[in-house]
Amino acid sequence: MATRTNVTFKSTWNLTRKTTDQLIFINSVNNYVDSYFPNEQLIKAINDLKIKYITVHGLRHTHATHLHEAGASLIGIQDRLGHTKNSNTTHKYYTHVTDKIKLDTLQSLLDYYKNHDVYRFV
Repeated sequence: MATRTNVTFKSTWNLTRKTTDQLIFINSVNNYVDSYFPNEQLIKAINDLKIKYITVHGLRHTHATHLHEAGASLIGIQDRLGHTKNSNTTHKYYTHVTDKIKLDTLQSLLDYYKNHDVYRFV
């Protein structure tokens, strides 16, 4: 895959943003880049490093899941992802059940049983 050396932005986009907003992927004048550019650069790095394929959007899901694993509140994760507070999107689509979450869930139940004398451990 050929690598683009010049970053361009779409002049046809009719997007407005507050002057206090900061874009993540920008060109040299702090403006939008073509939507394929970040993934194109990521794919190049993945190929160079010979690591497992993931998209930029996949990294967004990974970030949300790591925040969840770390114990971040759902409302905090929603805010970081730019989802509305009443949105079910974060929980439904962005956080994924990992082995750590499964183990932490089981440990929470065992701790509850132990602390409330529901089950006596030998």
